[in-house]
Amino acid sequence: MAKNRAVESDKKLAKAFPKGISVPQLLYDVAAWYRERPAGCIGGIELFSRKVEDFLPAEADINSDFALFFNMRDGGAAGLWLKDEIDPHYAPFVLIDSEGGFYMIAPNFSCFLDRLTKQQFSTDLSEADFRYDAEYEETPSLIPEFSDWLQEHPIAAPIIKKIGLENYLGFDDGKCQNWLDKYIDELEKAAMADPDKRAISEILTSNGFLPDAGEFGFDQIGFRVFAVGETMIIKLGIAYIVTKGVNDLGSVKKSLQSALRPYLFSLRTKHAREKKGEGLWPAASLSIDNTGRVDITPDYHYEFAIGYDDFSSSDFASDQKLFARKKSKLAPWHKAIIEQGS
Repeated sequence: MAKNRAVESDKKLAKAFPKGISVPQLLYDVAAWYRERPAGCIGGIELFSRKVEDFLPAEADINSDFALFFNMRDGGAAGLWLKDEIDPHYAPFVLIDSEGGFYMIAPNFSCFLDRLTKQQFSTDLSEADFRYDAEYEETPSLIPEFSDWLQEHPIAAPIIKKIGLENYLGFDDGKCQNWLDKYIDELEKAAMADPDKRAISEILTSNGFLPDAGEFGFDQIGFRVFAVGETMIIKLGIAYIVTKGVNDLGSVKKSLQSALRPYLFSLRTKHAREKKGEGLWPAASLSIDNTGRVDITPDYHYEFAIGYDDFSSSDFASDQKLFARKKSKLAPWHKAIIEQGS
């Protein structure tokens, strides 16, 4: 049988858990069961470690409140919410969709697996990824076999017997979303207290870049920022990852770029100081919404091409000396350019 590539190694799965929180044996056991069977046999299950920071503003610091070890096909993630319950066998099981929606879908991991065997998931939400779809999957369903295994599991079976539900549909009570909305609201207020962000907001607003609220009461305008050494290029566009150079995006007047440069460089340096081992970001997404809120999302994945992108390898090397990015985090292209410029 071909290797099931929808399951990470135990070592990598353990990285989903914050320091001081033990990995539940049930997760290791589920992973071991699934590795021996074809991907998709119990639904759209992908066991990969994720971090909640992937879904939140750059200033967020709540990774320790989550252990996310399910990767969703739509870009979301699922796992344990550890804020009020740190026992990984009893912490609520939550889903974060690709749009930032936050839902409690089971009382705990065991009950989520019970829900999985019952296939009680909505068809029009991110949780639909957990459904076994005979038309989509390339392998027969093994849900009955997994259900039998779960009912005999020494950890899961007693928990399901005590806490499990007949019907999990509509289980979410909105508590998770309300908590996250409040946290992000406080985060955004604190973020806009930064003088550099206020200055950027004022510059963009005065230059006509404050969007209307639009039909849904929210809108934003996005830019891409590329910065290496003392060189910075700002382009208009919302794409998070650009595959070929900066010329794929819209132009920004040189006068506006000049006005924004000192504040963006300042934010870049502050980020490197606060996030030890991250280094100076070479690219970032800059956005302003209809309330004037400015957000900066660092991007270390954009692959620069020396000569095409107007940045020198020596500048990359200088940035690395100034604020070193951990070698384990350096992408191959980034490492090669730094070595070339050293």
